[in-house]
Amino acid sequence: MNVSFKGFGEQILTFETEAELKAGVPVKVTDSGKVAACGDGEVFAGFTAAPSREGLATVQIGGYVCVKFSGTAPAFNRTLVAADASGGIKAAVAAEGKTAAGREVLVAELDSAGGYVGIIL
Repeated sequence: MNVSFKGFGEQILTFETEAELKAGVPVKVTDSGKVAACGDGEVFAGFTAAPSREGLATVQIGGYVCVKFSGTAPAFNRTLVAADASGGIKAAVAAEGKTAAGREVLVAELDSAGGYVGIIL
């Protein structure tokens, strides 16, 4: 690809965490100044920018991030996504009679073969 979105509007915060977190994991805020990995279908606050260390996690809450996806690839442009069960994201789907829960992101890149999607938070 001849273009790059890396570095665009990055916003990174430091939170406390009780569990070890790998880089690129969707996380949720669980308490004042604390985050944990999201469960399947949960709405994420951001993604870990690096592995957690000494009880601290750097979390990217804005800008461009490239993450794993599962299931059907999220659609280009603005779309609703949620955390998946494997530490990535998936297209948010509404359960029967309910509204889909997720976070709206801009899908800018897609690597279907590799299972990665580039999104702007």
